[in-house]
Amino acid sequence: MHEKNIWRIHREVAIEFCKKLLLDPKVIGIVFLGSIGRKYGNELSDIDIGIFVRRGFDPKKYGLKWEGETKFNRFKIDYFFKDFNEFVKEDLDLEGKWAYKFSEIYYDPTGKVRKIIKEKIKLSKEDWRYLEMEGIVQAFYYCVSVPKKLVIRKDLESAYLSIFFGIKYLFQALYAYNRELPAADPWYYFWVNKIRKPVNARELKKEIVRIVLISELNKENVLKCVQKLESVIKELISVFEKHLGMSFEEMEERV
Repeated sequence: MHEKNIWRIHREVAIEFCKKLLLDPKVIGIVFLGSIGRKYGNELSDIDIGIFVRRGFDPKKYGLKWEGETKFNRFKIDYFFKDFNEFVKEDLDLEGKWAYKFSEIYYDPTGKVRKIIKEKIKLSKEDWRYLEMEGIVQAFYYCVSVPKKLVIRKDLESAYLSIFFGIKYLFQALYAYNRELPAADPWYYFWVNKIRKPVNARELKKEIVRIVLISELNKENVLKCVQKLESVIKELISVFEKHLGMSFEEMEERV
């Protein structure tokens, strides 16, 4: 079975798993998350299901816990039950927002679940601007400033690891520039392929891979890597300065 179609099989299994739950009046919403929501998965993908319930619901009635995993029709299902009123009060982190953005609301007779999720995944204009600022500032810090200091201290391993940390911030800036929620791990670098502005992120990712693939960890190679990344990031800094209407120094102060 081709990977792009496996999520369809998982969705049918999820629907079958939920049949009894749909008869329970205390179940007010069911959301399919993970590969079903993204419409992309493989044979190793779990079937992720979130069930929103009213107070007084008891998962033991179905031989389940409030949260856990179970085997169903030979498939592994990761599930959770959550009191809907508690969910309304929760703040979602970025990974949570991304997960719910790429979800399928399978059952929602009152429309309340859809409404709350739509509200929770929103970011304000200032939130987006901060993600851009933080991304480009921290990318320069961890890809350039920190490694240069660590090389002087002869801590090449830490310098190299700092670079990888900084690259994630660089892509955070690109996600935010495009008003796309940064993807949750481990999809962070896979999902960046969708980004086309201000650069084609798929091509940038290939370029970065060429830059950071060091066969031998030595001072010369690490510095060469830093110099190439510095050139890439500095080009993008001017783009973000124009986009945000502030200098890089002002961004650093804000971050």
